[in-house]
Amino acid sequence: MVWLIRLARSFMVCMPGVLMGAGAFAAPVEMSIPGAPFVQHRFFHQLLKRSLEAQGHQVNLNSIEGLPQNRAYAMLESGEVSVFWGLKTLERDQKFLRVSNRLTNGLYSTRVAFVRKGQEALFQSVKSLEDLRKSGLVAGFGQIWFDAEVWRANDLAVHAQPGDWQVLFRMLASGKRGVDYFPRSVVEILDEAATHPELAIDPHLLMVYDHDMFFYVSKKSAALKSLIEDALGKADSSGLKASLIKEHFGGIHAQLNTDKRSKVVLKTPSQAQQIKGIRKE
Repeated sequence: MVWLIRLARSFMVCMPGVLMGAGAFAAPVEMSIPGAPFVQHRFFHQLLKRSLEAQGHQVNLNSIEGLPQNRAYAMLESGEVSVFWGLKTLERDQKFLRVSNRLTNGLYSTRVAFVRKGQEALFQSVKSLEDLRKSGLVAGFGQIWFDAEVWRANDLAVHAQPGDWQVLFRMLASGKRGVDYFPRSVVEILDEAATHPELAIDPHLLMVYDHDMFFYVSKKSAALKSLIEDALGKADSSGLKASLIKEHFGGIHAQLNTDKRSKVVLKTPSQAQQIKGIRKE
């Protein structure tokens, strides 16, 4: 397996229970995980590493660069990747083991939108969910993204793009391919804006739903799930996670003027709606 927790066999027999506790003899942990090209990925790396280190583990993260999302999930299923992060979905919960800890305390499901340059006033008159519905504007998402199901559950128009989701940036910029806006998390959009100067960040609307990112591990890695879950729970209690969120994302609310935007609260799809969405896709 790509993650290893090594203790001498005799030590484990003599000292049961040490594996999960903090202290000088906590087990070394070695994991292969997708790379960290953007700030939110660096946050996931640091949260994982520092939470485990706080419990006394020596942690070695082997970062695999340039992994597309679909490939990363395939490698997670095969065991080539130890841990990956993603929004909680029914399909992922069926295929993998989810570590029960919300990673960003809701920031990941707080959304603002990319729009075309010159269309910064697109959402100026949108003050409610009903206004957004009536606008008829089409949001772009990856085909199997949970966000697409959120938008559908709220009767909002969606373009679900198969294959490489990053073509949505070009589709939006062209103005001719059926995508009017591209909602992104507040922890993603500033990094992405720097690499997509052809687009603008809408200054008017904040879209929020009750969800978050979670760590997932292979079904073959139940012990790793328990180890991470325990460490993250203690990181919540100690304030470590809150400190890391502030360190990585503390300035985004001011930069995006989130308190001055019209806030639209979206309902989260039921399990039945998610099942329908999986079959439809």
